[in-house]
Amino acid sequence: MIVNFHIHYSTTPGTQIAIRLKTNGQFREITCQSYDGANWTAVVQLAENEEFTYKYFLKTPNGDTDEHGEYRPVFFDKKAAQIFVQDYWRPQHEAERMFFSAAFKDVIFRRKTAITPAKKQLKTGANRIVFQLYAAALPPDLTFCVFGNNDALGNWKKPLELSSEQYPYWQAELEWDGQAVDLEYKFAAYSPDNQQVVEWESGENRRLSFSFPSEKGNCLVRTDESFRYDPKTHWRGAGLAIPVFSLRSENGCGIGEFNDLRLLTDWAARTGMKLVQTLPVNDTIASKTWTDSYPYNAISVFALHPLYVNLQSIAKLKDKAAEERLHKAITKLNQSETVDFEGVLKVKTEFFKLLYEQEKAAFFKDKTAQQFIEENADWLKPYAVFCHLRDVNGTTDFNAWKEHASYSPKVVAELCSPKYKAFDEVGIHLFIQYHAHIQLLGATNYARQHGVILKGDLPIGVHRESCDAWVAPHLYNMDGQAGAPPDLYAVDGQNWGFPTYNWAVMAQDGFAWWQQRMTKLAEYFDALRIDHILGFFRIWEIPTNQTEGTMGLFNPRLPYSRQDLAAMGLHGSLERYLQPYIRAHFLGEMFGNDAGLVVENFLEQTSPGVFRLRNFVDNQLKIKQLFANDEKFAKLKHLEKPLKRLVSEVLL
Repeated sequence: MIVNFHIHYSTTPGTQIAIRLKTNGQFREITCQSYDGANWTAVVQLAENEEFTYKYFLKTPNGDTDEHGEYRPVFFDKKAAQIFVQDYWRPQHEAERMFFSAAFKDVIFRRKTAITPAKKQLKTGANRIVFQLYAAALPPDLTFCVFGNNDALGNWKKPLELSSEQYPYWQAELEWDGQAVDLEYKFAAYSPDNQQVVEWESGENRRLSFSFPSEKGNCLVRTDESFRYDPKTHWRGAGLAIPVFSLRSENGCGIGEFNDLRLLTDWAARTGMKLVQTLPVNDTIASKTWTDSYPYNAISVFALHPLYVNLQSIAKLKDKAAEERLHKAITKLNQSETVDFEGVLKVKTEFFKLLYEQEKAAFFKDKTAQQFIEENADWLKPYAVFCHLRDVNGTTDFNAWKEHASYSPKVVAELCSPKYKAFDEVGIHLFIQYHAHIQLLGATNYARQHGVILKGDLPIGVHRESCDAWVAPHLYNMDGQAGAPPDLYAVDGQNWGFPTYNWAVMAQDGFAWWQQRMTKLAEYFDALRIDHILGFFRIWEIPTNQTEGTMGLFNPRLPYSRQDLAAMGLHGSLERYLQPYIRAHFLGEMFGNDAGLVVENFLEQTSPGVFRLRNFVDNQLKIKQLFANDEKFAKLKHLEKPLKRLVSEVLL
């Protein structure tokens, strides 16, 4: 079997197009030839009916660049002696490529059943032409068809319907008498039910000119890229964004739960909405207070939030008194106008324990549950141990733990063993995560079946005292904290408290942590909001001894040389610009009648009218701790903010 490749793509001098051919799990690289830098060809000989996939890429002096997408599959009959493949390059950054993402291909335009028109019987050994259109954006009840200036293509009157069996590839095959091919054709969106064209593609007719080497035994496969929609009829959709905790229903326990996403899906489908976006759904339980309700401060980027698990869906309590107590607690929490985070946490913690005790024997025998634990062991077991140690020590600050402050795989293995005396305090977190997984995945599949995208939220940061930081502190800059510089909306900037990433270390294993994180999120979501995307390129980093965004700087950043500063008018000693600029003439404006008090207690004069902060208040963290912990200064709390502003009176 001889396969002849041809792709039309204009290149610059010094650039070549090549093909990666995958056959029987092995890769081969084939360099194409060109006579004009625009038409590239290659010939490959394979065993009869040999399965193969392929992909084009550019070979440049600066390295290789792949075309967009996965390897191209081959669906056509490979019995022909010679196969001629005509392709077009797939640009990485073409807007149309978004429709091949899971959100569109597997949800919005998902084909519940393939539309397969009746095939005509072709003569054995006759030359054949396969029309193949690579397009994803088409409603599930429609198909594509092709018209052309030939009897086989209906002479522009009767279309040849394309099959969706290999969606997003659409195919139709026709027999061709003779050797010379000269066709004009065009695709159209088509309704098989009404047998009517819904929309013709825009633009000029497509053209196919070719000469078969003989009158039989050949197959020409023409793959066109994307249906050319009129911009006015291109797909548009609407959706909504809502935190899971806000999706309260009578079925829940005072808080929105994963099961409630099904109810929202029903509403979205009825109103014509195509997307439901949530806030982050990871576990944030650190202090066990209402502050844990903030969804962007996860103690694990892999573990799902326990409070979003529906208790009744796990099992019915066999203890009637406990069941009645649960019913009363749920009724009370559901009557609250707002989410009582601490109240919900208290109730669910109590009844998770009861359900675990009741169901644990069956849980640890359940093959599906054990498969979940095994497949997620890399993050799940450290997380379960972390939660246990958090409860034992009363804090997520692992640096303050009496034991196991430093992560140890050996310790995790020991504490995850049923032989460990407090194993149930670890095992309950495996139990909860399994049911969280089942319930969220069920909601995800339900949304997919109803044509609604479930979109997740990926925060750039992780909790400073998270399981992730405990397991791999080397992946983070623990002496820095992420935030945002001052702007019109936050004159002091923002401090999010998260450690920033040590990208150089992360790169050493190919960003495995990020790959694992994205893979896990992809189980539940077909689209992601990244908060915030700029953080992957640079981030505003604040030293841990400061508290406000005014004291941050970009990481990475470009430095100023002394020559740069001189060009801006900064000459001589830079000391004035490196220390807080504190002068007598503006202290009254900043502190009012307290100016003398500030000078007396917090400043020392270095020369007439010039001051500096005393050591015990020379950074913002010291100032914060002073007013929080020292009763002597409790009555002067109103001075905390302006004192912090003094610290930030620094240019460089």
